[in-house]
Amino acid sequence: MGYRFILSKSTIFIILFLLVAGPLVQLPRASYFLQTHEDPVKGMTENVEMSSALSETEASAFSHEKHLIVYSEAGGHSELIKNQVMQTLSYMKRTGEPVGTEEVPEDLSQYKSITLATEKIDSIEDFENIISYVEEGGNLFFAIRPDISPIFEKIYRKLGIYELSGEYKQIESIIMTSDLLVNAKGLKVEDEFFSNSALLLQINSDTELHARSEEGIPLMWSHSLGEGRVMFFNGTMLISKMHRGIIAGGLSHLAGPFMYPIINSKVFYIDDFPAPFPTGRHEGIYAEYNRDLPTFFRDIWWPEMQQIARENGLKYTGAFIETYNDRVEGPFKERVGEENLRIYGRELINMGGEIGLHGYNHQSLTPDHEVSKHYEYNNWPSKDEMVQGLEEADAYFKSIFPNYELKTYVPPSNVLSEEGKEAMKQVIPSMDIIASLYHKDLKGLEYTQEFQQKDSFIEMPRISSGFHYSDENKWILSNMATLLGVFSHFLHPDDLIDYKRSNNDSWSEMRKQFTTMMDDHLEKYPWMKNETASESAVSLVNYENTDVFMKAEDIQIEVWLNNFTGSYTFLLNSDQKPADISGAFAEKISDRHYLVTATSDTIKIELGESR
Repeated sequence: MGYRFILSKSTIFIILFLLVAGPLVQLPRASYFLQTHEDPVKGMTENVEMSSALSETEASAFSHEKHLIVYSEAGGHSELIKNQVMQTLSYMKRTGEPVGTEEVPEDLSQYKSITLATEKIDSIEDFENIISYVEEGGNLFFAIRPDISPIFEKIYRKLGIYELSGEYKQIESIIMTSDLLVNAKGLKVEDEFFSNSALLLQINSDTELHARSEEGIPLMWSHSLGEGRVMFFNGTMLISKMHRGIIAGGLSHLAGPFMYPIINSKVFYIDDFPAPFPTGRHEGIYAEYNRDLPTFFRDIWWPEMQQIARENGLKYTGAFIETYNDRVEGPFKERVGEENLRIYGRELINMGGEIGLHGYNHQSLTPDHEVSKHYEYNNWPSKDEMVQGLEEADAYFKSIFPNYELKTYVPPSNVLSEEGKEAMKQVIPSMDIIASLYHKDLKGLEYTQEFQQKDSFIEMPRISSGFHYSDENKWILSNMATLLGVFSHFLHPDDLIDYKRSNNDSWSEMRKQFTTMMDDHLEKYPWMKNETASESAVSLVNYENTDVFMKAEDIQIEVWLNNFTGSYTFLLNSDQKPADISGAFAEKISDRHYLVTATSDTIKIELGESR
């Protein structure tokens, strides 16, 4: 006997609704919607209206404040410190004028500050002229402790020192006792990277102490001298880029009120991700989580990294690898990590993150055999092979994300040659951001950068690294927040299984330190913008392309901006609170620092009562 199956009108409606609504619900998850990645820098330059407060004639006639740097031309520490001061002033959009100790001009009144980048102040012919400059209202910064000499013995009491032993001591610690570095009061650092030769001395009670050693040796202080002020750094370490925040903090505190532009950007890179994960078991991880490595990274590590990102507003920029083979000659095709790229890549994008390129494999783009040998890599025979490898990586990526435009390149082991850069531009023209290293390695093999547009690339160096909240990371984060208002950090998934990088700690311990680092940074610098690498490139281009014209008096600051795109950020270091402000708004972010955000190409700030 047959049966007739009759659908009611309501049942038919429900089925039709599910057929239509189901795909719509899934559309946001579909790869098409995850693959579009437009060029934000191009969008900014093409779509944003710019304004300029000054005409070309007015801009060319503007008198910018000048800062004198006195150094010993013989080289050594003096040359290095001079370079750090010059770059710091450049970042602060101030004019630095370096002169040798024998070329100090007689008329010093034209300078906002004088920085002594030499231990040998006895080689300055007329040091009394510098002292007179300060007493008449000038600002003097000792960026390195002087040698004991007749001139220093004659003037040391004018610098806030009441007792000078004549002895030196090597120290490896610092405790910040003021907010010279933004929100770093109380920061304690003790590490061999901090090695300093300091003078054993005692300072007056009326000086303002900014830093001391753990033993109590004064390391940095400021002191009034006549109508002017002196800032004294009692050490020798300012030869390194790592300490530029101290220079920025010292100069801005000394010559205040002092306002300077910052990039204001927080970028987080995960190298070798997405990539083929290590296989097999790791003894510690298996004992703690009962999982092999691929399963651990999928079930434990990545969800916890996502949770930390959600809690801190982080946007991860991943740098993918196709394979870990060591081929530098074709054929190039070993697509062993497609599923990882598809799954983790989509999740990165869904989180608001970005996918960048680390390479076809992990062989640095250099033809130099000696450099490659140092990292136990193979050197590429020529640019042609580099091109072929990049073409395969690009084709591999487009097979999964056909509409996504790669913007960011992270060099394997931070090594990159000019031939490699040429190959990148030839194969993937959209990839104009290079994210390598800020600090220089001892051997000088790595590709080190400044934050800048250079040639046809946007240079976006990474600064700190790892899961551990080490003293070195604490120091770097405070210095970079003060210098440029930036955070640029990177790590690798396999840091967990590398004995040296993990410090033999478990993932639970590393996660704890990493979480503390992120929480602490968010608490100290909540104003810093969380961005992907390509979004941060927009912030850098805006910071660099905007011309700043500024006049600062005792209670008034006036700023004129050319090529203004609608928003621009400054740090203001001042003992006085902004009482009246037009063309911007100010937010107090530390004991003496304010974040000033321009809303107009003309800013005027009236300062009121002391803080």
